[in-house]
Amino acid sequence: MLTILDEEFAPTTSCAVFVNAPLERITTFETERERTRLERNKDRPERERIHGPATVAVEPLNSDLAELLGRLDPLDMGPEATMELLAETGGGRWTALFDSSAADPAVDRAVGVLAEQLGTRGVVAAWRPHPAGTEAEEVDADGQYLDEDALGGAGVTGFAITDPSAGPPDFYLRQLHAEYAYDQWEFTDDGEYLDFEDPAAYELQRIPDRLTPERVVAYCRALGIDPFNAQFYGPRAVLLRRPAEPFDRVPRNRWP
Repeated sequence: MLTILDEEFAPTTSCAVFVNAPLERITTFETERERTRLERNKDRPERERIHGPATVAVEPLNSDLAELLGRLDPLDMGPEATMELLAETGGGRWTALFDSSAADPAVDRAVGVLAEQLGTRGVVAAWRPHPAGTEAEEVDADGQYLDEDALGGAGVTGFAITDPSAGPPDFYLRQLHAEYAYDQWEFTDDGEYLDFEDPAAYELQRIPDRLTPERVVAYCRALGIDPFNAQFYGPRAVLLRRPAEPFDRVPRNRWP
């Protein structure tokens, strides 16, 4: 299965967000947005005690993707990611976003806000391999895993595009997901087909085959994005550190 750097930096790399704007523009927007949010809480002592003064640290970086992703360690266990990585990509058209959340990367939720505020498109590419060790004979004709005890997590493959024209609440123009949830595979197909899609694949019997990582790559490449190619990212990047006291943190090598 295609992954970023062979899953060495999972779960950080289980979801990547790309915004169609230069690194400098997104850095300025994200920094000002964070400062505004913190400024609103400056008169609330309990918030300042937790989050500290209304500042956000901006650290320019220049390195390969492995070293850049390593700067997000240790990971945050709480509801808020304390670090966000903005990485320039090949050609400079798209900027990639990753964060330090261990369980549920928040960057996919932020892409709609960025699309609206910056007046540009965003792309969300998600992939999480289904647990290894689940044999082919344990899958029925509909792609359902029969041995639930073998599951150590949930597989998902996703592709979505946000656009200001799509409107609130989330500004999703197109959304595709093949996800294992509640002991069964589910497929989401929202929005109009785009000219580079393969709609016939969405009729395949096995749900995991309808949206494979290979298909996500093909769709992303049609937009000028090469998500699984480590050379596509960097070397210029920015690390944003929010002045928040983490709920709890765990080194990446101790995360399941």
